Amino acid sequence: MSIYKDLKIGTTIRDLRNKLGYPQKYMYKELGVSSATYSGYETNCTEPKKDMLFKICQLLETNLKDLVIMSIFKEEKEDIDESKL
Repeated sequence: MSIYKDLKIGTTIRDLRNKLGYPQKYMYKELGVSSATYSGYETNCTEPKKDMLFKICQLLETNLKDLVIMSIFKEEKEDIDESKL
């Protein structure tokens, strides 16, 4: 059972990548995965393993905690009031 399934982390990954202006090709080459694998992450069809999530976060200039929070609340990192968590 996936703990990420309902979070739609892939959608958040895609949104952050687009915000930074990175093409998918940049991401999958830097991560050392195929284009199909990376596309699967962004479309929530394939769940990245924990070590891959850390690599993705590094490339997207965020951390796993913020990635999960953004996925839950569907808000930008800057708009999240952590005092309300």
